[in-house]
Amino acid sequence: QKNFTPDKIDGSLITHLNFAFMDADANGDLITTDTWADYQNPNVGYSVGSDNKYAGVLGAMVLLRQKYPNMKIGISVGGWTRSGDFPKLAASDKTRKNFANNVAKFVHCYGYDFVDIDWEYPTADRDPDPEGNGVAIDKGCKGSAADTKNFTLLLQEIRNSLDSYGKTDGKHYELSVAMSASPTMMSAIEYDKVLNIVDFANMMTYDLNGAWGGFTAHQTALYTNPAYDGGDAALSVDSCIKYLENKYGDGIDYSKIVVGVAPYTRGWKEVKKDTGRDPK
Repeated sequence: QKNFTPDKIDGSLITHLNFAFMDADANGDLITTDTWADYQNPNVGYSVGSDNKYAGVLGAMVLLRQKYPNMKIGISVGGWTRSGDFPKLAASDKTRKNFANNVAKFVHCYGYDFVDIDWEYPTADRDPDPEGNGVAIDKGCKGSAADTKNFTLLLQEIRNSLDSYGKTDGKHYELSVAMSASPTMMSAIEYDKVLNIVDFANMMTYDLNGAWGGFTAHQTALYTNPAYDGGDAALSVDSCIKYLENKYGDGIDYSKIVVGVAPYTRGWKEVKKDTGRDPK
């Protein structure tokens, strides 16, 4: 972003560095969102030719890992604006296999270490958000109840493909997922199955509240403020874990859950006086 290039990252402080985001279509084919920046730009902090395999941000991350060999690098697929095709690609065995092979082949051939799936969110029903000339910058996500099972099947297919490539080079390719902290979206995930497939799950316990809402509240709270009276204001790391404990008890591996903490703030202006939801 702007003049901040991968070479400026202190990899000694990082265990996993994600490239976000790659996209995928309904057939399960992997798509870059910016070919020049991702693959071709020879000036991303390292001096390489545009035809060099280390060109672009994807190549620069490989060079960065050479400096910090204990840091793992991987691709995140999806995100808020690029999750629209997940319901369709996850709906059939053919497209699941195609997608799984494509992402596994990518990390294997590029020398990456892991794949992260950021489907926002299984069973969600979000309309696309058009921006400029009618182009849907945000694909939305038109999901259904079938996503719950299909999400699990998709992850298993990816795990199988990663393991197949791992057998050729003796490497364990990791698989992670980004998971919502909303009880509504969490209820659509088979955590007892998913956590047996992935290496870890990144809980999105950030952006829990913001200017888009009708009240002020912490956006990445560790615990829920007892003065809040429910709704999104009550979301926190603690509420997320308690939801899982209440539903699964000791039936899932909590050690695979990674807490999300935002290194940024959110604010409001021209806020009206207390409406009953924000503590006085």
